[in-house]
Amino acid sequence: MLDWQNLMRALFAFSALLFLAADWPRYRGPNGSGVGEVKNLPVEFSPSKNVAWKLDTPQGHSSPVLINRRIYLTGFDDARLLTFAVDADTGKKLWERELPRARKAVYGNPTNNAAAPSVAADGKYVVSFFEDFGLVGYSSDGKELWRMPLGPFQSFFGIGASPILVRDTVVMVCDGDVATFIVAVDVATGKLKWRHNRATFNSFTTPLIYDAGKEGVQVIIFGGHQLLAYSLSTGEPLWWLNKMPLRPKSSPFFATAKDGTPLMILSAQTPGEDPNRKDFNGKFSEMVKVFGADDKGRVSLQAVKEKNPRAVQTPTLMDSNGDGFVTEDEFNTYEDSQGAPNIIGAVRLGSGMKGDIESRVAWKRDRFVPNTPTPVAYQGILYVLKEGGILSAFDVESGEPFKQGRVKGAIEPYLASPVAGDGKIYTVSDAGHMAVIRAGREWEILAVNDLDEPTSATPALDNGRIFVRTKQHLYCFRQE
Repeated sequence: MLDWQNLMRALFAFSALLFLAADWPRYRGPNGSGVGEVKNLPVEFSPSKNVAWKLDTPQGHSSPVLINRRIYLTGFDDARLLTFAVDADTGKKLWERELPRARKAVYGNPTNNAAAPSVAADGKYVVSFFEDFGLVGYSSDGKELWRMPLGPFQSFFGIGASPILVRDTVVMVCDGDVATFIVAVDVATGKLKWRHNRATFNSFTTPLIYDAGKEGVQVIIFGGHQLLAYSLSTGEPLWWLNKMPLRPKSSPFFATAKDGTPLMILSAQTPGEDPNRKDFNGKFSEMVKVFGADDKGRVSLQAVKEKNPRAVQTPTLMDSNGDGFVTEDEFNTYEDSQGAPNIIGAVRLGSGMKGDIESRVAWKRDRFVPNTPTPVAYQGILYVLKEGGILSAFDVESGEPFKQGRVKGAIEPYLASPVAGDGKIYTVSDAGHMAVIRAGREWEILAVNDLDEPTSATPALDNGRIFVRTKQHLYCFRQE
């Protein structure tokens, strides 16, 4: 006769193993890879199917972060900037903390908002960044530990990066239109370790951490026109790649070559950028003819706004010192920076990297490059999701193209990035259509699920579960 008591114990232990939490501690998971070492993920789900729980959430585009069976998110309303924790098993809100919303950034694009950056967490600490305030640190139980006001920022599209937490240090990149910088902060105390101004600007990427062994831990930032690595301990610039596109939105991440060499994947597209493009025919005098000049020969941004509010973006980018005026020197510097081609490619990393590392570029292409979604590398294949639901697969080491096709049922714009795990690729469109794709050179669509709400956040993966933030809810989907 079966020992039912022992059998039930065994089944309970087995189910606990199936749903053992797999940490997803920052935007796009472990070191921004977008890959979860997880199993038993659901294929079909919706607001009425395979829902473990659902939670109403405030406004915000930040993506869910998971660690120690807790999910952390941010949100906002007219007066407050919110950070909150949710029990990943039950969907119960464990705590919510607020900051005053002392200022309100105005975005030139509705895809950004006051709670777009995701938190960083390590099980002991939780760190949030808000463009309308700066950085704030909490314990995992919600005790506020410190605040670091930053800004105000001058950024037409808003700050796009999320903070990262490595060892005892928080790193935050604030790349706006002018006065860009990077800070390193002690996670326990909020004490500033170092701060450096940056010469690059107008990027929206989250940093990548590279442990170079004896050469130390490095922070890699994909900025406008330049990818640059800093020492985590000192902030010293170490190596770089120039001639990058102007406004990268896809964050750098790692894949692995067959010989075990780390490959850094880069992807950046600047819509409308053209190697032959010249604003005002490349002449400052033409700009003056359109908008006029003051007694110092400068074009006023206020004059631009008054004559053509829709035209203010480019003059704002030209104003490199942020004084509200464009000089002829600023105009010429901006024009000289135009024309870097779009890129998707791989860079081989290793020891002894100093200065320009152009020779380490393994391969690159300038076609099939997404605007916003960061690609994902999974089981030796790079999956690239472009606007309109165009999905391309490449060999991650050589760049050899495999299958390209449309994600039928979700041929739409995309802000969220694809993620991978359990032999599957998950994509979610702005309209809330979430596709499940069998991974492989000849990838195959398994299902397209309708979340019935707009979705801008990148999903988080766990063993047996997927966490998805829509416009008004946080869902936990799990196979029944």
